[in-house]
Amino acid sequence: MSYYFPSIIPSFQSVESASDLPFSVNSGENGIRLLLRSYDLPEGARVALPLFVCDSLKTAVLKEGLTPVYLDLKGDGTFWSDYHPDLLAGLSVSVVILVHLYGFIHPDTNAVMDFCKERKLPLLHDAAQSFGLDETKLSYSSGIVYSFGPGKSSTAAGGAVVKGITEVFYGEQMAKPGPFQSLRASLFLKSRLYSYTFGWLDKLLLKIVGPLQQDDEIREASSFQKNAAVVAMKLVKELQPERNKHYNLLCSAIEKSERITEVATSGEGLHFKLILKINSSSFLDYLRQHQVPFFSLYSSLHLGKEVFEKNPNFQKHAPSFIEISTEASLPEQEVERIADVLHKA
Repeated sequence: MSYYFPSIIPSFQSVESASDLPFSVNSGENGIRLLLRSYDLPEGARVALPLFVCDSLKTAVLKEGLTPVYLDLKGDGTFWSDYHPDLLAGLSVSVVILVHLYGFIHPDTNAVMDFCKERKLPLLHDAAQSFGLDETKLSYSSGIVYSFGPGKSSTAAGGAVVKGITEVFYGEQMAKPGPFQSLRASLFLKSRLYSYTFGWLDKLLLKIVGPLQQDDEIREASSFQKNAAVVAMKLVKELQPERNKHYNLLCSAIEKSERITEVATSGEGLHFKLILKINSSSFLDYLRQHQVPFFSLYSSLHLGKEVFEKNPNFQKHAPSFIEISTEASLPEQEVERIADVLHKA
């Protein structure tokens, strides 16, 4: 089951502050493309980015005619990619995309900012999952992207916001929302709020819209997406105490477990997900048997597979990471049930 923000449905369509939203885009992938395009890079320019990251980021780099240079994970068993300045210096990259996963600021951020500032390299902060992080810690930036799809700190009706571009550039690059953009977004949002349960009208609309190919053009977010995003962004701080409570409850449940461990994150986070490292595939069967929802980023990756074997830390650690939601909107009883399942593992 999926629980997100059921309280926003009655009111979000009348939000007045949507017009104040930063530059909006129809997807996080296209937000990345827009920023990369703003750097006026030569075709084939090399871009440093993690191997352990959603394929949409890799796709954005490729669609802009650039060359991805994938970074391996650190060797300490965490999900963080290795952005050590000495490593970056040997890669001859024109851009660095620094990804802040799971609502945490990357531990190498200061070193990467110093490296890029010294060499006058564009530094793109991919904070797609991390609206609500402390932006004052990102003192050197050539742009930031936040998005509102599933698994983000502020799930709404899809779309994204971009910081670091000019109004003139935005106007030159941006197409107006497509004819089915709001309809797709509203169906997506309803599916997240109500655990993929649709009424007959929703099912009919899904039959009409579903077969249509997604529009690949970089477009402005629809007014529906903007309003939903504004509400979700406002809820982040309000939801934080409940997220922390759920996060700590699940952490306590696995303190003495030999089958799973919490992955060290270093630094304050938004705590909307618990990242676990498992030591056997049988544990995943155990979770499925007890109906505990989890997500494995590794199992969803397709792009970059040809370099998996060239990244030993990725090969060793990436298959072991799973994500369990600690969203504030999860019923307390459900969190306690999941905690009990983890405790007995």
